[in-house]
Amino acid sequence: MTTGEDAALVRRMEGSTRATLLELLFDVVFVAALALLSTLLTEEHTWSGSAKVLLMLTAIWWTWSLTATTTEFYNPRQRPIQAVLMIAMVGPVGMAVALPMVSVAHLLLFVISYVGTHVSRWSFTIRPGRHLCGGSC
Repeated sequence: MTTGEDAALVRRMEGSTRATLLELLFDVVFVAALALLSTLLTEEHTWSGSAKVLLMLTAIWWTWSLTATTTEFYNPRQRPIQAVLMIAMVGPVGMAVALPMVSVAHLLLFVISYVGTHVSRWSFTIRPGRHLCGGSC
């Protein structure tokens, strides 16, 4: 059984599928990160540099993909999911800041932003998800 609070977080099948303003802003942040990545790729002239950019692209795309999927299952008009979106925007901004200067300190900023985004999304969504499957999953 679901509680009222957790059931409100889940997107209803008959509900609106229009993107919210926060979801669109979330997408714009990722477009900016992709623009920085493409700029960085044009400046790389080695295979190892290109591999670093590809690895960063994979991390940024994975973050976008998981967060977009989260908004497909959960109602983005609910405060906890809006918090997930805002945190998911701050993380890629940290990743994007670290992109042009690939050094050990900036790599640490990239990793902290990446891991922090995924851990925070997991912590916000795991509790409602466990209640939806009856606690058996």
